[in-house]
Amino acid sequence: MNFNNTKSSGFSLIELLVVVAILGVISTVGLMSYNGYTKAAKRKAVINVMQQITLAQAEYYSETGNYWNQTSACTPSAKTSSDLEKDFMNEANLISDEMGYWVCVEGTTADYKVKAKSRSGKCEPTLTRSGKLDTSTC
Repeated sequence: MNFNNTKSSGFSLIELLVVVAILGVISTVGLMSYNGYTKAAKRKAVINVMQQITLAQAEYYSETGNYWNQTSACTPSAKTSSDLEKDFMNEANLISDEMGYWVCVEGTTADYKVKAKSRSGKCEPTLTRSGKLDTSTC
């Protein structure tokens, strides 16, 4: 009997498993990086909104002699964000659902603080009237 000993030109199972494992590691690293970028972008977006509120407060103060506020102490929520846009920001849609944060303004007619809270509750930046930004909880 004559057996032809031919070698297959395809990939072995081990080679395919190694390639799949490498692709899995690369995709995991990419996904982790992407999530970090999106969190940073959302945090920067809410800080920009907080700074816009501070500018609006300066304008409001120059017109009325008082600062606008929601309460003496507030917890950012969907309602406070909606009320802030409706009552103070002329119904501007600044605090969008995609941003992932809620915002409120607390204080008195002589002083205020802009507070934000991520919907996950892990990040709570604040911005004072003097412009001091506190992101230590993020």
